[in-house]
Amino acid sequence: MNFEVVSDSTFDYQGQFLEKNVINTNGLTKTLQTFSNLGELTAQREENYDSQGRLIGRHTFLPTSALYFTYLYNSDGTVSSKYYNELDGQTTTFRTFTKDSNGLLFKENGVVTIRPQA
Repeated sequence: MNFEVVSDSTFDYQGQFLEKNVINTNGLTKTLQTFSNLGELTAQREENYDSQGRLIGRHTFLPTSALYFTYLYNSDGTVSSKYYNELDGQTTTFRTFTKDSNGLLFKENGVVTIRPQA
């Protein structure tokens, strides 16, 4: 189990401190937080990874979200994204992606792009 904390800060063009971003990694869970210049927590998301380092789940706690996303790595080389909605108890397949030879997502399957004719 590992534990790592990474932090960075954002400043405006005049050098005024705006916010601080903190990433805490503990084992296979990563928590991402944003704090205002007053030290208030303004955003928080948790990501979960499998033993191969692949993202398998994420949830945004702040701002509040009822959606819990999961990612399934299929034997055909695609990745399916699903979400569970805690308000209605439904699980929905959100998107499916194809990975390239480097294992990176490069195409969303089933998306039709309509271009206006000139």
